[in-house]
Amino acid sequence: MSSSGAPETILIGGRYRVLRELGRGGMGSVYEAENMRTRRRVAIKTMRPEVAERPEMARRFEREAQASGQLHHPNIVDVLDMGDDATYGFSFIVQEFLTGGDLGQLLKARGALAPQHVVATLLPVMDALALAHDHGIVHRDIKPDNIFLHETPQGVVPKLIDFGIAKFDSGAEDLSRTQTGQMVGSPNYMSPEQARGDSDLDYRTDVWSLGIVFYKCLTQSIAFQAPTTNALLAKIIYEEPVPLGHLGPHLPPDLVAVVQRAVVKDRAQRWPSMRVFADALRSCALWHGVDAMRAHRWVVNVRGEAMEGLPPAMMPGPAPGTFPPGGSTSGQSSGQSSGQSSGQSSGQRSLPWGGEVPVAPAAMGQRRSTGLLVAFAALGLVAFSTAAFVALRSGASTERPAATVRPATPPPPAAAVLVAPAAPSVVRAPAVTAPVPTLPAAPVTVHVVVVDAGIPAAPPTAPVAFARSTPTPHVSAARAAAVHSPPARVAPRTTPLRVPSVGPERGANRALILR
Repeated sequence: MSSSGAPETILIGGRYRVLRELGRGGMGSVYEAENMRTRRRVAIKTMRPEVAERPEMARRFEREAQASGQLHHPNIVDVLDMGDDATYGFSFIVQEFLTGGDLGQLLKARGALAPQHVVATLLPVMDALALAHDHGIVHRDIKPDNIFLHETPQGVVPKLIDFGIAKFDSGAEDLSRTQTGQMVGSPNYMSPEQARGDSDLDYRTDVWSLGIVFYKCLTQSIAFQAPTTNALLAKIIYEEPVPLGHLGPHLPPDLVAVVQRAVVKDRAQRWPSMRVFADALRSCALWHGVDAMRAHRWVVNVRGEAMEGLPPAMMPGPAPGTFPPGGSTSGQSSGQSSGQSSGQSSGQRSLPWGGEVPVAPAAMGQRRSTGLLVAFAALGLVAFSTAAFVALRSGASTERPAATVRPATPPPPAAAVLVAPAAPSVVRAPAVTAPVPTLPAAPVTVHVVVVDAGIPAAPPTAPVAFARSTPTPHVSAARAAAVHSPPARVAPRTTPLRVPSVGPERGANRALILR
């Protein structure tokens, strides 16, 4: 059959018209076809004649059809028919037609996913595996490539596919190995007992494999890394897995603890069943209050789009370095496939459903920080201005005494004596100053009485009275009190000083005395 499209005359099984080839592998090809009677689109998986000649491969092909046919679950690909085509000489399986892509494609394109998207996507798969275990079927090949993200008008439906190496409890032959002794399956996701080739595998090997799938979805890494398959299998058998918390320090601790128990080497210490594992995930804090219908809208398609974005309170924060290592930050999705790793949603419109994924306010924190800085700067400026104003006012209001007298001993005749008149009869002139912080001192106006006639007085800045006198030998008590006490403070005035006129009075030496 041609990969460019088959003519209408090509029928498989006499009733399935081939439309196009979807893929080709080592065992055969997969085609999109149409049932000529029901007009239903289907996917047909074929096995090449040379492969079908090998009995173990033929049994494996039939095993896949039987396992999927027995399990009727919305999250398991539905097998509709199986047969042999005599015209082309191959066996075929007819399955429901799925649109979209697998989880492995999504992780390669977008990186790790947000924890809520991971749990929403894998919980339905866990329920499907729990049903398979109830029927005595162990999948044994759980990996992202075998989880298909089927897109429907109602949303994305995760589908578990490829039961080709499934094990049945009915005692059928173990088909996990080929005649050449090569391991069939994916070593990265194998449990220690499966890597050893133990024959008593049970459902707990699927618990381990799904735990490694959680590793990959949450951190874009796995529990073991090695350059070759043999080295990888040796690590799985003999070494402890890298703790999930080391690969994803941004992840919730309770989620880390639940996943970590799934990958304990001693299978007796793992979760006892897939259903208990799923219940433990639902009990995590990130899943409190989340119902099945809401979670269904958080499942992302192969492009990383979801019908509904995560609530702002559930958006993961950025981890140091990356935005959750490969995951919640390296390309997460909240509308962007795994865009959750960056903590922001892409805001892309989901093409199949038209749901708009809200854009996270990425610059909100930056705007808030800028506002706080401006507010603090304004407060600092106000405080500085207030302090400067108070300092200036305090400097301007500090007055020097208008006159000081030290009459303890009579001064010599040439000494200048500052005499303060009696408080009731004298009005002091205010200090007319305008202090400037950079000047060494502000000018002050004082009332001066000059005793020595040989020293001319400086021109006054305000009206003052001059008098020449010698100490009076007999001074009254009131006069002494007035002389020794500091002058009374008078509030500054802005009006010109008016000195009351008094009659001149002279002493014995003809000096003017102002009373």
